[in-house]
Amino acid sequence: MPFLPLVIMSMSYGWFTVDVKILPVFQPNDYLYKQHANKGKERWEIYAWAVRDAMSKAGELELNE
Repeated sequence: MPFLPLVIMSMSYGWFTVDVKILPVFQPNDYLYKQHANKGKERWEIYAWAVRDAMSKAGELELNE
């Protein structure tokens, strides 16, 4: 790595912060699959949609198809 980018990265190290959100374990049940059957044809698609939705809400992120 060139010296100048290395120095810039090293000097800016103290300004970075990270917030970590630990979500509970997500265990799907039959209610989830019945209520959100329109989100996918197979159970794994519904599960993936539900996890993606929960993560986007927890992280306050906008979903992008």
